Amino acid sequence: MIINLLKLSRDKKQFEIIPERAQVINLIFDMKLEGKGSKRTARELNQSDLWKPRGRNGRPPSWRENCIDNILHNNRSVIGEFQQQKFKTKDGKRERIPVEDPILDYYPVFIDKEKFNRAQQ
Repeated sequence: MIINLLKLSRDKKQFEIIPERAQVINLIFDMKLEGKGSKRTARELNQSDLWKPRGRNGRPPSWRENCIDNILHNNRSVIGEFQQQKFKTKDGKRERIPVEDPILDYYPVFIDKEKFNRAQQ
């Protein structure tokens, strides 16, 4: 998901934040801290004129509840971390397994760590 929020700089040496997308990511965290659930957040964002991620399988751009959940809880890239992962199949399910320690400050920071940690509680 983070890759949809960034672009490469002209010299292709670093990532740059796409401002209108960063605005939405911050809004998602703000809505969580206001007590709004993922379903309500997705509905409100879909009703707005703000940026929406590309739809799957030819569907129009939209926010889905699971996408909101992944941003809020499973995606430390919004605080700049990169975690290399490999896939492993366990009991017929494919799961991601972290490889080595995360790389801090790999990506630009969308959300400060304090706000991120408050949203995790």
